[in-house]
Amino acid sequence: MDLHDRAEWFCEEFTDYVLVDKTRHSIIVNIKKDYFKIVYKELQKLNYEMVFSKTLQDLNTITCTFTQKQHV
Repeated sequence: MDLHDRAEWFCEEFTDYVLVDKTRHSIIVNIKKDYFKIVYKELQKLNYEMVFSKTLQDLNTITCTFTQKQHV
């Protein structure tokens, strides 16, 4: 299991709303705000960085896009 699969699996533990692009190694996830810190921290450990986020106040959720960091 590679890092991208592990990141996808981890996100699916918190929501059913996960979009994955295996070609670009990116993940879009919509989660409750309460889960944001743990998801953010764990995806950082898996070499992902957040490139976009949008909070939906009425639903108390946040939609985030993460991409795998590129090695130089």
